[in-house]
Amino acid sequence: MDATFQDLPVDTIALLYPTGLPRTTRGLVIEGRGVTPDREVKLTRDELLKGKDSQLEAAIQHIRGLKK
Repeated sequence: MDATFQDLPVDTIALLYPTGLPRTTRGLVIEGRGVTPDREVKLTRDELLKGKDSQLEAAIQHIRGLKK
């Protein structure tokens, strides 16, 4: 599997996005199964229409918390 790193605006944090068939450490293919998030954040159409993305906001808060 190949992957590309993208530096994020927070020091020491980067985004890794794979190309190919990403697998878990146990060898299960993630494609078509998805990944269970550590924290589930609901996203509603109503919020999106108002320009609010609660999932993105939660992800940014999480990344900022890692910096502490």
